[in-house]
Amino acid sequence: MLCYVAAILAAPAIAKETGRDVEVRVGAPLARAALLKPGTQRYLRYLVKDGHRTAIDIWSRTVSFETRDGRRLVRVAQLWDGAGPNGSVRREDSLMEAGTMRPIEQVRTIVRDGVTKTAAYRFDGARVTGIADRAGNDARDFAIAGSEPLFNFVPDSEWFQQLPMAAGISFVASLYDPGSGKPDRYRFTIAGAARIAGPDGKPVDCWLMTTDYNAPEHGLTRMWFAKRTQVMIRQEGDAGPRGHFVKTLLPPEAGD
Repeated sequence: MLCYVAAILAAPAIAKETGRDVEVRVGAPLARAALLKPGTQRYLRYLVKDGHRTAIDIWSRTVSFETRDGRRLVRVAQLWDGAGPNGSVRREDSLMEAGTMRPIEQVRTIVRDGVTKTAAYRFDGARVTGIADRAGNDARDFAIAGSEPLFNFVPDSEWFQQLPMAAGISFVASLYDPGSGKPDRYRFTIAGAARIAGPDGKPVDCWLMTTDYNAPEHGLTRMWFAKRTQVMIRQEGDAGPRGHFVKTLLPPEAGD
């Protein structure tokens, strides 16, 4: 998830509709799975307070596909390069079933002050457990269960990208960020449309998604997704006493 500085025409297979709510269920085909493509997106994250901007990190998200035992899988590898000479490095490796985003494994690696810590988790329906036989796993004894099958919150942008976005729709689903709090149900509303500047400065027609991440005291987080690709272009939210949080898409690099 990593979202508080820390989500029509719904295909019958994806959801049960109640009014304008769309319930997204683990294991059901995602209506716009074809939009998720191999490649890398990079974002700059920063804080704004009293007119000053402070960089947090550069966040890279790389999507790839693989086949294992005849099963098509999608991997989302994320890297946070902390700002400054002493910035930490964080990696998240998420493995899911392609087309549904049914989660399989999640591995988190954090390097700070020369010390590396690894936490590896396995998803199994409503349960998330530490992978006991993985060497060096600091989360081997971890176990938690929700009341229903869970999506992995860590690759949230890629999950959002595959939803059937349309004005007025609210997506409801159970998600969990391994190692954090408790699993919960969240609501992500397509509040409308907007045109904002893309990474090259040109205007991009976007869907505007809002959510309070079940913490209304922090206000709404807003996310803009390009209508054509449903790639996230920008995210903004409250960062408490640290100010206003912004995550914005960077132009692609030569090797992407």
